[in-house]
Amino acid sequence: MTVIEKANELGLMLKESAEFNRLQKAQEAQMADTDAQLMLMNYNKKRDELVARASKENITKDEMQAIRNEMEAEFNKLNQNAKIVEFIEAMQQFNEMMEQVNHIVTSYVYPKHSDGCNGSCESCGGCH
Repeated sequence: MTVIEKANELGLMLKESAEFNRLQKAQEAQMADTDAQLMLMNYNKKRDELVARASKENITKDEMQAIRNEMEAEFNKLNQNAKIVEFIEAMQQFNEMMEQVNHIVTSYVYPKHSDGCNGSCESCGGCH
């Protein structure tokens, strides 16, 4: 089997994984939730406004902190919607799995840059 064939096989396995399945279902549920979509639209609009304010040349530390506080408040509003929270958690879980896969592959290609990992999980608790 060639490297490309193995990469295709890995891609298919990732697509069939529980993590990807959870992410797909969470995304579909979030997209079907009108309240969630409205909240996300408002969040993105507010984020863009805050980013524009933060990019001013002469912004003070206090103004920057106020922008951070507003951004955090807007993000906290998103956390009130269960479908958005599930999507964020599913995305984080899938991204963690992808990071583990990338770390493992990289540890074989560049073994000196693998932080001591030899590719075997027998001597540790697994990839983090």
